Amino acid sequence: MNVSAPLSVWLFFRSLFGTMTVVVLMSACNPVPDAKLTDLSTFDDKDKRDGLVHGNSAVHPPNDADNAKIIINGNDITLAKAHVMPIKSERYQPAFRLEGVIIAHEQITITLPKEGRLDKMFIKVGDTVDADDVVGKFYEETITHASPTDDNPKAGSSDDVDLSTDNIDTTNAKQKIQTPKNTKHPSKINSQEQTDDTDDEVQTPPAPIIIKSLFDIKSPMTGKIEAIFTTDKDIIYPKDTPVLVVFDERFVKFISPLPAEFASHLAVGDGVTFDTEDGRSFGGQIKNIIPNAKVHGMMDIHVAITPEQAKKAKLSLGERVGGYVNYGQIEVGVLVPSFAIFNDALDPMDLSELTKPPYKPATPQPAWLWTVGQDERLALSKIFIIQYQPESDQYLISGIGLDGLIVLADLPKQAHGGRVHLK
Repeated sequence: MNVSAPLSVWLFFRSLFGTMTVVVLMSACNPVPDAKLTDLSTFDDKDKRDGLVHGNSAVHPPNDADNAKIIINGNDITLAKAHVMPIKSERYQPAFRLEGVIIAHEQITITLPKEGRLDKMFIKVGDTVDADDVVGKFYEETITHASPTDDNPKAGSSDDVDLSTDNIDTTNAKQKIQTPKNTKHPSKINSQEQTDDTDDEVQTPPAPIIIKSLFDIKSPMTGKIEAIFTTDKDIIYPKDTPVLVVFDERFVKFISPLPAEFASHLAVGDGVTFDTEDGRSFGGQIKNIIPNAKVHGMMDIHVAITPEQAKKAKLSLGERVGGYVNYGQIEVGVLVPSFAIFNDALDPMDLSELTKPPYKPATPQPAWLWTVGQDERLALSKIFIIQYQPESDQYLISGIGLDGLIVLADLPKQAHGGRVHLK
């Protein structure tokens, strides 16, 4: 009959190219004279560990029978032997990824200097323009109305009547002027006609006068037209409305976001090698490092690409590119299976994105892992995921020492600090 017993951890060092460290878990069995403790060879034997394999082979999760042995009793935590595994270490070069979309190194959005309507656009998307070229014309509209005294002259005053053929019919004008002379009783003018004429004059509004003031839109630089935003002639566009985008296609760049904590590992002028998604390589140079104005703790890395490199890699605007920047010294990480890695809510972490090339996050990805220290106590340790290794289906992580054991159990947060017993 198996009983729970205290867990003792002894440290053994083995040399694998001068870097490999193996930690041994020792557990007491039944309290009989000369009870044999679990030694390294027994613990590391995959046949005696329910098929648990580590290193370059897949690590299988504990089965239901193993999980049924988990008992949390206050500060005492009972686990099955299948819930722990020795540390498998591996060296790696720390790196972070810069990635972004190819854009013009210099591009300008031209805006309206004042409110206006579109009169004519002289260019289309894809056209090349020189600095100071007129790319479009707009106009302001000023609407005025003629004075009523000018548009509605009095019939009884010959001085107010415009007899020019440009504005009125001359025959009617003469009739209106001669009528009083041919009438024997000028005072007895038909009152109904006067009333009708007066009504007509009141109901006819003065014609509006529209004055158009044209103004030019010029390109501030030599380049190619990328986009045009103002195409509707029926719209009055407000001041500062974007008209078009012009860019210098000779020089391109991309902008990569990066946590500010990596700022010390980059400098303006650094050269970096990048790849496209289909494997084309090219070189770039860091031209600017700017704090992100919208996201606290982030910065934007501007990487410029020379015309020669852009031509060599056949880069095009809108193409996504990226590459890794090495920093620091060679470090030692630990290989763990995915089911031992948890998120902030202590749920199994979704790592599916890392199972696709390039198998690395842009920067080390934070997560949580249960470990057992030399004091035989559980610790919920914060780790950083470095990369996924397809050959072993494990993840290289940093953040824990090499003198403990990996726990493969899904435990509640209150298990932290508990003393481990193996069953």
